[in-house]
Amino acid sequence: MLDLGEGAEEAAFELVASVLHAPPAEDWLAIRNGELLAGRVVPRPDRVRTPPVNLRPDATYVVTGGLGALGLEAARHLAARGARRLVLTSRRGLPPRSAWDDRHDEATRHAIGVVEELESQGVSVLPLALDVTDADAARATLTPDFLRMPPIRGVVHAAGAVHGRLVDDLDEDSIRETLHAKVLGAVVLHELFPPGSIDEMVLFSSTAPLVVLPGCTAYAAANSFLDGLAAHRRHRGGNTTSIAWTVWRDTGLGRLTADGLQSMQAQGFGDITPAEALRVWNCLHTTDDGYALVVRPSMPPPGGRRALFEHIRDPRSGEPDGGAAAEPVTLLRDLPADEVPDAAMAVIRSVVAAETGVPEDRIEPERPFSDIGLDSVMGIAIRGKLQQHTGIELSAGVLWTHPTPAALTRYLSGVATR
Repeated sequence: MLDLGEGAEEAAFELVASVLHAPPAEDWLAIRNGELLAGRVVPRPDRVRTPPVNLRPDATYVVTGGLGALGLEAARHLAARGARRLVLTSRRGLPPRSAWDDRHDEATRHAIGVVEELESQGVSVLPLALDVTDADAARATLTPDFLRMPPIRGVVHAAGAVHGRLVDDLDEDSIRETLHAKVLGAVVLHELFPPGSIDEMVLFSSTAPLVVLPGCTAYAAANSFLDGLAAHRRHRGGNTTSIAWTVWRDTGLGRLTADGLQSMQAQGFGDITPAEALRVWNCLHTTDDGYALVVRPSMPPPGGRRALFEHIRDPRSGEPDGGAAAEPVTLLRDLPADEVPDAAMAVIRSVVAAETGVPEDRIEPERPFSDIGLDSVMGIAIRGKLQQHTGIELSAGVLWTHPTPAALTRYLSGVATR
């Protein structure tokens, strides 16, 4: 991809010609002020603090693709954040409630079970058969009068379809089918709920534009559109976030072929469970970014990770992921003030023990790091892991200016509760 930016001048096109003549080993390039720049994905341990969007019990929240695997998890997440009225749309909907006890396929049984689970928690759930790409139908049904619910204040666009075809096998029909729900559905929602007209819009995007997955060419294009739409709405004052998810295990793209999973792992990335995804989503409510790339990095084989991801490291021990659950991340700013010191000390001891090989019970609060064999190389690795685990950006010399676990705990606690 080559981004020319706004108002590209004639000199920029000379650079374009040079790139086309001798393409560099890069995936994302941009021309800015006459310079050719290469894109990189970087971790974001520093988080901009903004109040989370409080979901209102007197409002309605819509999830498109709401009866699919990801949409149902999104519904659970919204309910956990306080939503008490949900509309879950899908093209087929659910059978009449009088037939819910009949025999159904596995996906339908699961959807009915989640709806009943939410209703048992006091949430009003309306499963709605609606093709979100049909602008007239969406305009007629997504209204308080038709739904007999309060005004809609939030939308999660989780509709989408994957039709795995390699480039040589693509045809117009397969491309249209893949783009249909994500792109046209997003356009309909954008026009129905202009920026500023609702409290929150979340677009379920994918890592497919960045992490190469066989057969996902059209799917990658559809998700790139969502990322651009989120930026467009943000620019116009709308609280919109595009979340580029990695694969959710056993759901949607999580049912990749063996070749697809192998391709992803060869690039140094693993999948995540739905529970892990929802924990990450909670963290994103405290940022003001319109785009978030959510991946689980692991150690790729030599040469496996492309230049775009060269700054991404395995946040754990450096061993291959192997599908194991990620280590817990203690975001200190999210904890009550009286819990921060103990949590900070626990993270410090865990990270230092993993890097130095010293048992945690021998990492005493007032014992200098240098006494347990910590050197400058280890210090760099420990600093990076502490940033990843705590969500606090740390200076390069933090372990030397705060040379004991107790001193570092006091520093982290002060920053987290500031």
